[in-house]
Amino acid sequence: MIFLIWACAQDPTTEGTWLSGEIPERESIIDADAPQELLVGGLFGEFSIVTSSGFSSGRGGYTVLRMGESGEEFLCGLNYEIDFVAVASDCFDCQFAFEVYELEVTPAGDLDYCNQFGVSEEEVGNRTAFIGYGSGQAYTKANDGSWYSFGVAEYSEGTQKFDYYEMTESGN
Repeated sequence: MIFLIWACAQDPTTEGTWLSGEIPERESIIDADAPQELLVGGLFGEFSIVTSSGFSSGRGGYTVLRMGESGEEFLCGLNYEIDFVAVASDCFDCQFAFEVYELEVTPAGDLDYCNQFGVSEEEVGNRTAFIGYGSGQAYTKANDGSWYSFGVAEYSEGTQKFDYYEMTESGN
C-alpha cells in the first residue's frame, strides 16, 4: 500500500510541467488582425397571398453575400419572378405544394461569385419546378417524383406570406 501512495505523490522538481496545468506558449495559426469574412450563397423564394389553392405572386433566385466584420455586402444575384401553374397534391409532408414556372433570370452583380457556388444563369429560371411547405421546411420534387426537404421555410397565415431559403457557406 505504501508503494501506491508514493507513486501518486508529485515530485517537487517537476513544477512547471504539464502536471501543473500550464499550457506551453505557441504561435496561433489564426491571424487575429486579418479581417474575417465569409461568403454565403443561397437559394430563396418569397410568395404573397398564399392559400392551399395557389398564390398571387412570387419571386425567387440565388444570391451571394459577403459577411464580414463591417456587415453584409451584396456580390451576385440571379433573380426571377415565379408564376403559379397548378396545385401539387402528392407532397404528403406539405401543408401546401405547387407546380410553378420560374420566369427569365435577371442577373445582378459579379456573376463570378455565383459561379463559385456552382450556380449560373443557365441553371435557374426559365423552368418548371415544384415548391411546398410543411413544418418549417421547404420541399421540392426530385426527378423521380419523390419530395424532399431542402431548406428552411416560414409561412404566416395572418399575412399569407411564404418564404424559404437554403444557405451554403464558403470561406474566402
